[in-house]
Amino acid sequence: FGLPSPEAALPLDAIHFVDSAQGLSHVLTFLQQSPPDFVGIDLEWSDPQPVSLIQIATPSRAFILDCVNRTPLYMAVLHCLVEWILKREQTTKLFFGFPHDLIRLNMLFGPHGRTFGGKDHIASVLDLYMQRVRRVQVREPRPEDTPLGREGLLGEALAALDLEEVQRLSAEPLPVHPYEERAEQVFTVGGHQSLSMMVERYLGEGLNKTYRRSNWNFRPLSAAQVIYAATDAHVLLRLESALRQ
Repeated sequence: FGLPSPEAALPLDAIHFVDSAQGLSHVLTFLQQSPPDFVGIDLEWSDPQPVSLIQIATPSRAFILDCVNRTPLYMAVLHCLVEWILKREQTTKLFFGFPHDLIRLNMLFGPHGRTFGGKDHIASVLDLYMQRVRRVQVREPRPEDTPLGREGLLGEALAALDLEEVQRLSAEPLPVHPYEERAEQVFTVGGHQSLSMMVERYLGEGLNKTYRRSNWNFRPLSAAQVIYAATDAHVLLRLESALRQ
């Protein structure tokens, strides 16, 4: 599916902090030359800054894009990069709490005369915060070919006083090799209140949230903050991979 395995950790040398217009251009070129099927996107902020960082993760890379005290040129290139990703239908964007992140992005770019909204700006967004139904095609034995299924059908026939059906089910021996029919299993996935709860449920890991409320506007950021930010975006890809298994 163009996703990492649920167990795939992000190497430290695959995390790139970007704070120049030239660096943003390189990120855009990297993504356009080999467009990913999926990206994980997350934001960090500390008031009064609407957005302090934008994190964009592919299966093999994580780009941490600085948004604090940037020049008009930098913000223009950053908008081009974010707009290209959000518009691209062939790339699924994974968020956790997309509506809130969209408000923050519009607060960031609004003063520069640019906002996102509507079908012209956004395509193929998947919000892992939202509960969704997963349908899986399977092959299952016919109910009347299994002991429990036969018992259930007998109970239904007795309740309906269908003595002919009761006689038929009682007389037919259970087959050695039950006949299998195509069936659909339905699962409900997602819908967790926090990203850390979802990571624990589907990846069996604890997600370190120590730096969640740290000062994201102070520069330089610590290495631990950068790693934390990259992990939050990349883990969305691993979660989607686990949900599809």
